[in-house]
Amino acid sequence: MYLAAGREATTLCTCYGDVDVWNRRNGERRRIISGYHTPMMANAGGLTGHMPMKKEMDMGHSDDELAMLEKLVGRVSPIELRQRQLQEAAEQA
Repeated sequence: MYLAAGREATTLCTCYGDVDVWNRRNGERRRIISGYHTPMMANAGGLTGHMPMKKEMDMGHSDDELAMLEKLVGRVSPIELRQRQLQEAAEQA
C-alpha cells in the first residue's frame, strides 16, 4: 500500500491486494479492494471512495517502483505479470 499524507487529504493506493482502514476521528472502517490506479482519498470528513487516477495526478509511485520493490522480496508484481501476458497475446495475434 502506498500512502501520501497531506494537509488537505490523504491518498491511499492499493495497486493490488486488499487492506482494511480505520478513521480514528470518526470511527469509520472500510475495506479497500485494489483497483489498478484507482486510489482511495481520505480527508477530515472521512473516506471518499475510489476515484480513477488521471494523468495529471502524481501519486508519488510508479509501476516500475512496485516491480523493484517486489523484486527485493523475490516476487514479481501482478501488474508486471499482466503486462507480460498482454504483450505475449499481442505478439501471437
